[in-house]
Amino acid sequence: MKNSIETYFVLSSNRLLDGATVYLTSSGDTNEWNTDITKAEVYTEATREQGLALAHKSFASNEVHEPHAFEITGQNEPLGVREKIRAAGGPSIPYGEDAVPSKHSDYSI
Repeated sequence: MKNSIETYFVLSSNRLLDGATVYLTSSGDTNEWNTDITKAEVYTEATREQGLALAHKSFASNEVHEPHAFEITGQNEPLGVREKIRAAGGPSIPYGEDAVPSKHSDYSI
């Protein structure tokens, strides 16, 4: 018996210019990427590969790094932990200037 629950996907990548997590927001002839997951184009099992083909055009033109699809809820909320962290602005640990022990109260030398 076939599963009757529809699975939805969003396409994500990292923008090469600044490393930001971005989501494919258009499905037309041009690729648009946005940092807001709520604006992402939603794909089904049947349309996911079509969306990935579109996203890979941005990869081929050096705009983003290896686009991938991940499952979401009906409210564009990621189901996986990795994507939840990315959508929240991740990473989950201090980095850059915040990772310097003298500047972060969670670290001590």
